Amino acid sequence: AGVYAAAAWAIAPACLVLAPIPLAVFVGYPYLKRVTPWCHLGVGLGLAMAPLGGWFAARLSFQDPGPALLLAGFTLAWVAGFDVIYSTLDEAFDRSAGVRSLPARYGRRRALAISRALHAAAWLCLAVLVFRMASFPALPLLAGVGALLAWEQAKADDIDLAFFRINVGVGFAALATVMAGLAGRSP
Repeated sequence: AGVYAAAAWAIAPACLVLAPIPLAVFVGYPYLKRVTPWCHLGVGLGLAMAPLGGWFAARLSFQDPGPALLLAGFTLAWVAGFDVIYSTLDEAFDRSAGVRSLPARYGRRRALAISRALHAAAWLCLAVLVFRMASFPALPLLAGVGALLAWEQAKADDIDLAFFRINVGVGFAALATVMAGLAGRSP
């Protein structure tokens, strides 16, 4: 935590003031599993804070936060969606131990339907970001992200493939989409 605080202060004292917020989210996330089956959104929120923090650190303000909010929305829904897929492995244990998760509460089939909806929302956030940048060179990559998310959902029964391989591809494809979007923006 000391290195984290020092790094935040080195960027700007205002970053140090905001630094406890992500820590609180990550510390609180494990407790959500005792409170709500929607705990998957907690881990998504923790990672979604990265684009918001990066936006603030680069600008030292939250002026015009639209792009950061869209990227954060993508991150939140993407991470929560794949966390639901991964948590299907623990459905029986979660039920027996009183851990709340979407699979434990609603069953595998409904949980995976929610995961699909989260991934659709993630793709939509990324699409709005690309169209907001008016960057047509990013469109094929955006289509690739959609295809990978659909493939991940289709292979949800094969956790090794879906979670550890396809999902990594989604992350790199999303990064490439944003980078192409920035490089190809219309003036």
